[in-house]
Amino acid sequence: MAWERQMVSARQTGSAAQAGNLIRLAPFETRPELSGFSCSVRVRCVPPGLLLQYAVKGPLRQLIIPAAARMPGHTAGLWRTTCLECFVRGGNGDRYTEWNFSPSGNWWACAFDGYRKAAGQQPGGLRPVRLRARLDETCMVMQAALVLAPGRVHIDPAVILKHADGRFSHWAGAHPCGRPDFHRPSGMGFSVQVHG
Repeated sequence: MAWERQMVSARQTGSAAQAGNLIRLAPFETRPELSGFSCSVRVRCVPPGLLLQYAVKGPLRQLIIPAAARMPGHTAGLWRTTCLECFVRGGNGDRYTEWNFSPSGNWWACAFDGYRKAAGQQPGGLRPVRLRARLDETCMVMQAALVLAPGRVHIDPAVILKHADGRFSHWAGAHPCGRPDFHRPSGMGFSVQVHG
């Protein structure tokens, strides 16, 4: 897997909008300080899979952002601090995959046979092919490239922010129940065609 993290000036982070579908995320929580943040994900079909580009904007010094890992790799528990996630369900079945990406370069993935029911045997090669992060004082942009089987998939990109006071905010395109739960099929409402 290729990994790159850059600390850049605010002027370097801004760029022209790329082709793709932009999903604006909203926080589950309603705390006043969250109005200073915004989260979005641009989704592009890049055969043989998807390219996800997350953007978190706001006063990043008010967040706990993991430092760059010396040797990034598969790491459990990334949701315990700031991380970016995507849930991918193929077709109309119950099976889906959870992907977690950390600004540190670490990642985690798990296949599920049904709602929060991890598959007994995990498929080989379940890893992002590229992660890239760029940060400055007011913007974090992270790209994750995934290899997926051709066909229509339903996705739920999400962001978990850990704030300096230790509290979390949970961002998604939809919050279909009374608590933040990105695993629910009804939350995987964005549909995209993956080309081989």
